[in-house]
Amino acid sequence: MKNEVNTHLNPLPTGKVEIAGIALFLIALFLRFTHLPFSGPLTVLSLGTLAVIYIIRGFEIIGFQQDEKQFNAVNMITGVILSITCIGILFRLMYWPFSQMHLTIACFGLPIAFGWLFTVRTKVIYKETAHVYFLKLIRVAVFFALAATLYSISLKTQIDIENWDDTKMAELKYKYMSNQNNAQYREEYLEYRKNKLK
Repeated sequence: MKNEVNTHLNPLPTGKVEIAGIALFLIALFLRFTHLPFSGPLTVLSLGTLAVIYIIRGFEIIGFQQDEKQFNAVNMITGVILSITCIGILFRLMYWPFSQMHLTIACFGLPIAFGWLFTVRTKVIYKETAHVYFLKLIRVAVFFALAATLYSISLKTQIDIENWDDTKMAELKYKYMSNQNNAQYREEYLEYRKNKLK
């Protein structure tokens, strides 16, 4: 049984919180694409929560045996990279600076984590533990797809997608977001947005 991983050695109630965070993120995306209020706060709350959850999970202790150190290492690395990925996605969706730096780390780090997790999964002998790592693989794959998509599309494309039903809003927002020091562009965008919300 030396290859079994003690996944319940340091149990933390993070599973339900993660599910709640993912649900809130999906709701935030729906609000964003339908231009309903509170999409921004929900995006920050959901992705911020997931970032914290993955850091906590990353530093959970799997086991203390010599042959379990690799499991502790892969768990920690995966948790840190997933947390960075959540921050990168959050920054990109909120148009905050340094999003590309985080997404770059995600696009390079997540495939490495995926390969490492896949290798570790082949070394466990119990179905329950293998299932845990299978879920980790799915989680890494989904976040990689989202991070890679946001990394590869341009700012204009992102704004056009978000404002699919209002080309004028998309045009003004892109002019403002790509030239944030231009007071005229900012005023035009905010004025149009204000009039639309009336």
